[in-house]
Amino acid sequence: AFTSPEIALELIKILKVDMKAKEVVVADSTMTKKLTNITFKRSKFKDICEAEEVGIINFFESERIKVKLNNPDYDIEENIYLPREIKDVDILINLPKLKTHSGYVYTGAIKNLFGLLGNKMNMHMIHKNKANFQKMLADIYFAVEETSKSDFPKVLTIMDAVIAMEGKGPRAGKPRKVGLVIAGFNLAAVDVVGYTLMNGNPNDLDAITSLAKRTELPVNITQLDIIGVNNINDFIVKDFKKPKVKLLKKELRESSLFSKISEKLMKISIKINHKRCILCEECVRHCPAEALV
Repeated sequence: AFTSPEIALELIKILKVDMKAKEVVVADSTMTKKLTNITFKRSKFKDICEAEEVGIINFFESERIKVKLNNPDYDIEENIYLPREIKDVDILINLPKLKTHSGYVYTGAIKNLFGLLGNKMNMHMIHKNKANFQKMLADIYFAVEETSKSDFPKVLTIMDAVIAMEGKGPRAGKPRKVGLVIAGFNLAAVDVVGYTLMNGNPNDLDAITSLAKRTELPVNITQLDIIGVNNINDFIVKDFKKPKVKLLKKELRESSLFSKISEKLMKISIKINHKRCILCEECVRHCPAEALV
């Protein structure tokens, strides 16, 4: 599931016509360079960019710049490697889709910035502890803000919650109407609203609580200043189907001892299906542990 191309198209028109933007560029990356190009084409984003004469960038092809974070701005990753284009732009408009995630329950504004990284598979391998992985996502936000040319926030999030995804997202979920577009300069605030609309408790998700704590944001929808609707609670989908992921107690999720024990109990081994292998060597090129030769 990805943001509606229609929303992206309207935003491009607003930026070009109403905002008189000097240049507009659409950019993203999925798990691999090839898959990103396929997604651009199948999602119609490539067609939209060509029709509107705006650039489209696959972040796997971008030069990387090192952004060093200082405590307390980082929680897990002190150094984040961002595409050079992020440093050059005045504002980054983050366009996530409101959807579920089978591994992390929810994926929204904060998780969407993971698309900036080119070493996604490696990050998944390094941060096997789910709590640490989600906190690392919040670190990416601070790295982006470090590249800002002014005191004004660099990241604006516009979340497509018109038709959300419920169930076993982001690959096997089902459409669910919510009927909203959620926007804000604080990613944690957008995700607090987003996950609350799913009838979830934002305090259960480490990505939200990690970023909220560092930006001094209350993790409660009743304490947020929300404009555009009379009562946001009217839009909460009470029977929203979320993945059945058991969230351990916070202390246990963050325990290094628990991580070591779980690694011992859940060893992963590689087995190649020689009948289906076509010797393309894609697995060798993209194995984060470099276990294949």
